[in-house]
Amino acid sequence: MSSPQMTQWTHFFFLLIWIFCISVISGVKNMIPELSPQEYFSSLQTLKASLVYFQKDVSPSSEVFLEQLENSREALQDYGISILKINCQGGEASSYCRGHNSLGKVYLFRDRVLVRELAIDALFSLDAIVANVLFALLFNEVKYISTLMNLQHLENSLKGQSDLAFAYVQAIGTAEHRVFMEAAFVYGSIKFALTTEVAVLKSIRYEEPEVPSSKLFFCHCKVAVDPEQPCRRTLMEEPLTTLSIHKFLKLMGEPLVISPSKARSRKQERQTPKMP
Repeated sequence: MSSPQMTQWTHFFFLLIWIFCISVISGVKNMIPELSPQEYFSSLQTLKASLVYFQKDVSPSSEVFLEQLENSREALQDYGISILKINCQGGEASSYCRGHNSLGKVYLFRDRVLVRELAIDALFSLDAIVANVLFALLFNEVKYISTLMNLQHLENSLKGQSDLAFAYVQAIGTAEHRVFMEAAFVYGSIKFALTTEVAVLKSIRYEEPEVPSSKLFFCHCKVAVDPEQPCRRTLMEEPLTTLSIHKFLKLMGEPLVISPSKARSRKQERQTPKMP
């Protein structure tokens, strides 16, 4: 074999090794820690929030679900949420291992308190896992709106105090639901609410089609000090993505009316170069 051919094969060989090492590192990075019931409950004090799967047996369906959990581990870690797998065959079984009601479920704990049981059927993808977990953690902060009256009551309660980001998403667990919940987790200065009810969307935006796409509204309730004055709503024209929501909320955070002196000051700030 000639020298150039040897060089090509050498490069190809090292490329395969590099790809293999990257895949192994990635797999280890996303691997879910497996604990016995005793190890888990003794570690709860150090965990702020954890999504826990109590595995009673190994089946094709459970393996598929565990793969989805592994894929979501890094994303949930960004929000301080750990994912753990409890081997119910190891050591003294906990009540979560013994009960038949735990089949097909995962459990969300915060500070040793059970927050929510989540059905595995609803956690069918990375987006669905992140969206549902954040929705459960922010249950008291992100209101679900089922009727127009619910929305109006919420807006009235926020008048003169806080603005509202209100979204229509086609279903819980979609990519749009996930990015909305991620925004709700990050932005503490405004309130968040959502609906999956087409009737609620059409009651505030009549021209929507029978199968509407996801929508985001910014409800200007903080400036609506008059109890009789409705909150003005601004529709985000772009599809719901992480970047579009961030840009929209940042834009809506600007004052509705800016005095000429403040406008000149802001213009000067943008034009004045900063010293290194």
